[in-house]
Amino acid sequence: MNDILDQVNTALQRGERIALMTLVRSFGSTPRHKSARLAVFDDGNFTGSIGGGTMELQAVADAQAALEEGKPRLIEYNLNGRGEGNVGLCGGTQEVFIDILRPPTRDAESIELLSAIRAALADGEPVVLATVIRSGNENVLPLGKRIVIRSSGETIGSFANPALDRAISDETQRVLSDNYAHRLGFNPALSAVQRLTSTRRAPVEILLDLFEPRPQLLIIGAGHIGAALTKVAKYLGWHVRVVDDRADFLTRDHLPDADETRLVEYVAATEKLAPMNLRVTASTAVVIATWGWDEPALRQLAGAPAFYVGLVASARKSIVIFDALRAEGIDSAWLDRVRVPVGLDVGAETPEEIALAIMAEILAVARHKSGRPLQQIRRADPVPLSVQTSLNPAAE
Repeated sequence: MNDILDQVNTALQRGERIALMTLVRSFGSTPRHKSARLAVFDDGNFTGSIGGGTMELQAVADAQAALEEGKPRLIEYNLNGRGEGNVGLCGGTQEVFIDILRPPTRDAESIELLSAIRAALADGEPVVLATVIRSGNENVLPLGKRIVIRSSGETIGSFANPALDRAISDETQRVLSDNYAHRLGFNPALSAVQRLTSTRRAPVEILLDLFEPRPQLLIIGAGHIGAALTKVAKYLGWHVRVVDDRADFLTRDHLPDADETRLVEYVAATEKLAPMNLRVTASTAVVIATWGWDEPALRQLAGAPAFYVGLVASARKSIVIFDALRAEGIDSAWLDRVRVPVGLDVGAETPEEIALAIMAEILAVARHKSGRPLQQIRRADPVPLSVQTSLNPAAE
């Protein structure tokens, strides 16, 4: 999503208008779910995706119509078959909000909010954009009205209703905790706010959309697996940093896809590793795959808030390393979170296959998913398509 924001900002600074489409509601079987986004530019070009196929082609046409009219709109797309009004065969329904963004000279508020989102993401901080996507009375709350709430609680903008502003601030913390967008229903007459499932509607609806920093992968070790992992992660859009003690392994020829590389000194005779001085946040995944300095690397990383730490090693080797680190006083609870052996069981043999298995596990952890085959999950779900609430019902 960060790439879309950068392209949107560049276009706005050139004086263009953009239709920014966000998937706000889905139920049944759909190709994408909440917060999928697509930006349509004045010249007809677009970037991003809300699902592809016939539905997306129709959505792009609707976005161009919204640009022509200059007004935001909320549109529902049925993907229930070949009948009239359907745009797909998946078996579900998607609802998309089309917002109109204008250049700074015509919409300074939008630019301010966009700048706040980009600044938070640059700081490695998730941020929530609250947007009125449905309004029964635009004199009270106009369609497309927005505010931004940072994870610190700082709010940019206001809906001019103290009760609503407070409710959105409180709900933002839940959105950040769930890592999933929410919809709120609002009754202006009663100043009442309720959380909405995918099948519930309200006269006034507000989407609390989550923007997250670009995920970071820190690879300790630039050998065969590290190089393959760099390529897979980069393809998936991750920011990749690679650390190694061998300068010839950190070249652009060996690691063409790395965003950053860092050379660190390791003395094998004394098993001394110089300080790596690495910034690790809650949006960082770490994979340790060195040629022989796993233990000192883990020692320096101990306690880091990474959401995932994996060690490319056998179970037997890890027991020896973890016992030594525990004896030094390193927190057992943190060591218990280190995944070893690393990756999903897909029968991986080559470095490229192992990298795929590792990234699949990292993605499952990041998205709070089981890693089970989707066929098993869908067959085990007895809920009919007509009443399924979303692709992530627990989050609503």
